[in-house]
Amino acid sequence: MTTDSIRQQYRKIIALLDRKELASALSQLDTFLQGINDWPLHEELDEIKTSYEYMLAYLKNGSEDPQRHSLHKQLLARAYRMSDRIRLLHFRQTETTLLAENLRTQQQLPPRPLQELLLELELFHDTAPSLPSLSEAGLQELLTSAERHEQARRGLFYSTWASYFWTPADKENAQALLTSEKVASLDKQLFISALTLSLFDHFDPQKAELLLQTLLQTSSPDEDAALYARLLTGTALTAYFHARQFALYPSVSALLDLLRDKPHFASSLATLQLQLLYSRESPKTEVRIKEEILPDFISRTKKQMDKFH
Repeated sequence: MTTDSIRQQYRKIIALLDRKELASALSQLDTFLQGINDWPLHEELDEIKTSYEYMLAYLKNGSEDPQRHSLHKQLLARAYRMSDRIRLLHFRQTETTLLAENLRTQQQLPPRPLQELLLELELFHDTAPSLPSLSEAGLQELLTSAERHEQARRGLFYSTWASYFWTPADKENAQALLTSEKVASLDKQLFISALTLSLFDHFDPQKAELLLQTLLQTSSPDEDAALYARLLTGTALTAYFHARQFALYPSVSALLDLLRDKPHFASSLATLQLQLLYSRESPKTEVRIKEEILPDFISRTKKQMDKFH
């Protein structure tokens, strides 16, 4: 398949899933999976089809099935996930983008585990302040430590951005990094940026949960304003681009509901929306934004904020 045909086929499947036309989407996934030598994926597609056929059989027989809606959501979520997995496997073979190159590199040379990168980042925190900066030996030691620290940062960014789907253990390791007092805020910000880029490419519930949970654990935006801004931006844009998939995962939806109750969340989100709006407009339309759009937006935002209290 060519790059264009891969994109077209993927968009067609996603459009079908967005309309909840699961039968048609599964048929298209069959075609999309051709040429992919990954038997677990073929077996999973067969499992989804079988489960869907059983669900339809219950409906035709008029049998009561209280779990039907929940099962349908699960099948949709699995189909979305499978679509992304197949697309990434195709692109790893055909694309020339930086992301595809990193996917190919990681296939040949697996990245360093996150636990190892975390130890490297914490080690820099422990050793850098004690290095004697005035001696030549101390300066060389500082440069070596800084170089290892930068390599760890690069490894963290690229391995996170080019990651497929996390396991609960992966999310646990990422939480350890974000909660470590020995990891610098700039390193955490870089990690959140890589996480956001990964979520732009495909929705991963484990990564989405991590963003939401970290936002919930932040007492206020002033605690670490730069880190909070990246967390909020990543969460908001992920929810915007993957709204339908958000709704398919009860754990993600529940965290979002809890986040809405945070007193500072609505006002922070309103500020972010304004900044994103400004970033899309040219100076020629700035007057119109201030005089027409902004007053109406503030009014509507205030009404939305009132609902959260």
